[in-house]
Amino acid sequence: MSQIEFSELIGIEKIGTEGLQFVSTSDLPSLKISKNFKKGKSYLLAGFYFYAEGCFPQPTIKIFNPKTGKTRYSSFFHNVYQNHIELVFVPEEDDEIVYFVPYFQKGKFEVKNFVVSEVSGLVLKYYNTKRALRPYLSFVQSRARFAFLFFKLFFTEGPRRAVGRVLDRVRTSYRLWFWFFDRNDFLDRKKTQLMFSGLKNQPKISIVMPVYNVEKEYLIEAIESVRNQVYQNWELCIADDCSTRPYIREVLTQMMALDSRIKIVFREKNGHISEASNSALAIATGEFIALMDHDDVMVDSALVWVAHSIEENSNCALIYSDEDKIDERGYRFSPFFKPDWSPELFLSMNILTHLNVFKADIVRKIGGFRKGYEGSQDYDFCLRFLDHITADQVIHVPKVLYHWRAIEGSVALDSREKQYAHDAARKAILEYHQRQGVDAKVVSGFGPLHRVLYSYKNDDNRVSIVICTRDAKNILKVCIDSIIQKTTYPNYEIIIVDNGSVEPETFKYFDEIKKHEFVKIVRIDCPFNYSYLNNEGAKHASGNLLCFLNNDIEVITPGWLEELVMHAQRKEIGAVGAKLYYPNGLIQHFGIVTGIMGGVAGHAFKYFGGNADGYFGRLRVVNNVSAVTGACLMTRKVVFESVGGFDEVNLAVAYNDVDLCLKILAKNLRIVVTPFAELTHHESLTRGHEDTPEKKARLKKEQDFMKKKWGKSLTDRYYNPNLTLVHENYSLAWPPANEEI
Repeated sequence: MSQIEFSELIGIEKIGTEGLQFVSTSDLPSLKISKNFKKGKSYLLAGFYFYAEGCFPQPTIKIFNPKTGKTRYSSFFHNVYQNHIELVFVPEEDDEIVYFVPYFQKGKFEVKNFVVSEVSGLVLKYYNTKRALRPYLSFVQSRARFAFLFFKLFFTEGPRRAVGRVLDRVRTSYRLWFWFFDRNDFLDRKKTQLMFSGLKNQPKISIVMPVYNVEKEYLIEAIESVRNQVYQNWELCIADDCSTRPYIREVLTQMMALDSRIKIVFREKNGHISEASNSALAIATGEFIALMDHDDVMVDSALVWVAHSIEENSNCALIYSDEDKIDERGYRFSPFFKPDWSPELFLSMNILTHLNVFKADIVRKIGGFRKGYEGSQDYDFCLRFLDHITADQVIHVPKVLYHWRAIEGSVALDSREKQYAHDAARKAILEYHQRQGVDAKVVSGFGPLHRVLYSYKNDDNRVSIVICTRDAKNILKVCIDSIIQKTTYPNYEIIIVDNGSVEPETFKYFDEIKKHEFVKIVRIDCPFNYSYLNNEGAKHASGNLLCFLNNDIEVITPGWLEELVMHAQRKEIGAVGAKLYYPNGLIQHFGIVTGIMGGVAGHAFKYFGGNADGYFGRLRVVNNVSAVTGACLMTRKVVFESVGGFDEVNLAVAYNDVDLCLKILAKNLRIVVTPFAELTHHESLTRGHEDTPEKKARLKKEQDFMKKKWGKSLTDRYYNPNLTLVHENYSLAWPPANEEI
């Protein structure tokens, strides 16, 4: 066993004088390991890995074969609590080049006692056994830790605290949740049968499945999940991509003999997933095409829900569902409850994945899958499919209809498993914008996520920042100073709407800042009415973009205005919001979810840590939301005027921002929130909280108005009925709002 030496640093710089401390300077940093590896030998890589806060803590090795030019990735076993990593691997060829990849992003990291050694076959078996037992050991350890914590809290802080922790664990237990609400038992199957019998139309659905060297039991389970469908008008089109495992042909031939709806093509040459999928598509005759991987499982009610959606939405062209993952033992975990069609989120990550069903004539029109996009061929396929449909033709079924197999080496287990897939995805996203005639760049976001940078012109986009205030000179000064000192966007003005200030120091400060030619002071003496004051401030704006900002906001990101302008100037976007933090660094706002927290609205991810990823990375990417807070809201002036601005009659203080955004949505414009514009919100420092009987009565009146005006429209299209309505943390709903869809 020898200490690892790194012969080459790619996208990495060494820092410090002691130890192996590095900083990555690219989104694909690599450390080349100085050792020749031999074909068929077993090697152990192990050591300690310390990573920067806020980074994805999953190290990876990259193995490059110089003879074939191919690269493969494999994840370490990583003990997060002890910062320990280890991996046993067997080279496929002599002298393969092995790299250590700390994470797919920029950040600092350190490695200690990092060693590589050749190990015996017995050691290899030990590590394989350890890996197989790890899920069970993890289960036992987690339960033991929970039991210890329960008894500790019971004796130190009392039964109430202990029971509260139990209830918290129950609320977040997906296993318990699906046992109650998604068991797929006799009653569920009866409901599915009734829905199936009530279908007036039963279009033929072709399920396309490329196959290559999959484990026998997974292949059989995948095919059987199709044969077990309650819906009967389907065909399973399989293309074997010249598998080298002899049992593949045997299993497929047997399955074809069992069911005449199973059609198989045995390819004579391996063409990888795109060509194999196209071979399966070539024999498909259905009106709709469903995509399925060779080791996944389709819920037996899946195609009934698809057919039901087609019948309910005659114009639909693309149907997608929620999904979860399934491991080697068949254990379900990591449910992904998705929003309804969310274009900006889709351009940041592929939220469609599974189950996807497409109108067949459009699939043929776009020519199926393209070579050169392997790993993200489905992403590219969907983007080209979207060229030919409109947003109202995309239908979301908010139910788990598909179990995605998560095993070592799969993207389901680790989305960074195949870096080449993310490169292909960004290429496909860029080409999508080029086809749409949109000038944009696509860069890596946080980890494996994507970020689209839209072009804009400073001279064509003047921003009028409207800030309402009353005295509180010290608070306002922090806000104004942060804008002037930190903002890098050049073309803006500041309109301060003074609502009856009386303190001499306030007027003295106004005189100081009026020396800046881009600052205007508008004085309005009236009882506080947030909507009226901002509407009046907007009338004095010379910019084509309005940015409404609270006086207790402090800029963090110098490029915050560039980020907001980039999206607000797009014709399909109606309003843009930012990521706001409390002074202690916790998240105060990242979009508003309507219909929760009493039925009107709540702030998504409130009180989450500043470096949190959020639900499936939502805090790291540009999102579509139903509303954003008026504490920082940008919109085009023409859009603001077209919806009548803020409602100053019925919503003088609260919910006027939500109402404004809902009016914008009604114009078929989208609302987005971006994590790349960050500000601190010293919330309610001027106006105070809703803590007096008068304020509470006014708030109740405004809540009632919103419920009466918007009714069912308060159901958030960018949320999911399987997620909670009583918290702001995207946890599970007990029960789901769609239990009886």
